[in-house]
Amino acid sequence: MQTFSVNSLVSVIMPVYNASRYLEQAIHSILDQTHKNLEILIADDSSTDNSWEIIEKIEDPRIIKFKNENNLGYLKTCNILFDKCSGNFITFQDADDFSDPRRIELQLNSFQEDHELGICGTSICRIDSNGNIILKEGKRQSDSDIKAEIGKSPQFCGATIMIKKSVLKKIGGYKEYFDRIGSEDYDWSFRIVEKFKAKNLTEALYFYRQHSEAISKEVNPRKMVSSKMVLFFADQRKINGEDDLMKGNHTEAKMREEKFLIPYQNDPSLIFVEYASWFMYNKMFRDAISISISALKVNPYSLRNLRTLLYCVRKSIANYVWNRG
Repeated sequence: MQTFSVNSLVSVIMPVYNASRYLEQAIHSILDQTHKNLEILIADDSSTDNSWEIIEKIEDPRIIKFKNENNLGYLKTCNILFDKCSGNFITFQDADDFSDPRRIELQLNSFQEDHELGICGTSICRIDSNGNIILKEGKRQSDSDIKAEIGKSPQFCGATIMIKKSVLKKIGGYKEYFDRIGSEDYDWSFRIVEKFKAKNLTEALYFYRQHSEAISKEVNPRKMVSSKMVLFFADQRKINGEDDLMKGNHTEAKMREEKFLIPYQNDPSLIFVEYASWFMYNKMFRDAISISISALKVNPYSLRNLRTLLYCVRKSIANYVWNRG
């Protein structure tokens, strides 16, 4: 069993790519944590802005700096940093978000209170580019609720996850299958929850920044089916004890993904409708309207696309009137 102390060393992983606007705030939100025994592993992923210059000018003995010669992406950079972690516990900080100063302390307290705990996240606040809170998003808290619901949808905000290093040794890092298509944290947390006790803190201790422009520019059907692949692999593990990725059966995995992609190939406007739904859920009304217009441009004869646009406009107006009142 892993030894715990209230002053345990925590490794904080921070990949950085073109995050100069928010980077200092992200770094200082970790440096200013109430729990001080940290190592902060910051890796610039070959940024084209001045992110590296910002990293270099911040001096603190707890910061360990790395620079990728080529852009490797978030997933591969995290996997490299996993191998360099010295702490008994590992967590994350994304370069364009920030953490409440109590986050790491409160998560560590949970591990102290329950030595069987393997993974702990927190609730979050979604914020816009200016730091204004869009919505507070609670997470299911108990191990039983998380285990019951993770087969339906992700139960953690990936960047809030804290694990014991012994969990990483048993589960491993992110699966490269998910490189640049997302859901790597969903797959990773799912595999952890299958074998360890899980928890989310009630408090919103992480501020997750929504970037609508970046999301809209990265419209990619593979991103939309990545979560379905997570559930497909989970079903395989439940039935057979291992999944295609564990067996190295990447051909079979690719064939399943291609089946999931068929609806998007048959209707190229579908992906825009699904993004509109996601924007509406996150109260990003202007973006929802814009991308529903894109759906109509792709397929102007679809009644569903027209209804989606009208719904987004109607709800956006209602929200505006409500807030004005």
